[in-house]
Amino acid sequence: MNYKVLGLVVAIAAVAAGAWYFTRSPEMQPEATATTEAPAAEPSATDAAAQAAAEAAAAATEAAQAAGEAAKAAADAAAEAVNQAATDAAAAAAEAVNNAAAAASDAANAAVEGAGEMMDSTKALTVESFDADKVIEMIETSTLAEESKAALKAVVEGARANPGLVSGAIEQVKAALGH
Repeated sequence: MNYKVLGLVVAIAAVAAGAWYFTRSPEMQPEATATTEAPAAEPSATDAAAQAAAEAAAAATEAAQAAGEAAKAAADAAAEAVNQAATDAAAAAAEAVNNAAAAASDAANAAVEGAGEMMDSTKALTVESFDADKVIEMIETSTLAEESKAALKAVVEGARANPGLVSGAIEQVKAALGH
């Protein structure tokens, strides 16, 4: 509860209590006269003070209720903001995980393809599975000098035409490519 509102309520209650005390104490009471006075048509000061105190207390209660409702609304808004932020963070994390998984999958596929090509290359450099086109492709994609590439391709073409030369051609290509 707001301390200002509480202080106001206490101050109003003190004023009302003081007014009541002073109007009820014997010193403040007028002495009775022999004549009977007619009751006053207007409310007494005590009644007015009590009425003012009651109205002030009601206003303070309403202010306290309004402050409580405002605090609850602020707390609800803060909770909603935190909930939304958590939802957004979870969505971003899930997207990051999905992207990382896709990248890992792509890398694994590339590695498998690379391994498959390497197996094909290694297989092409055997007498039993000699593949002149694959060996020529390996020579062309290598970092050898153009003169060396031309000489090796001529050897492979000779082995394609004469299967007896395959073994020697394979040895020359392996030595040049570092296999």
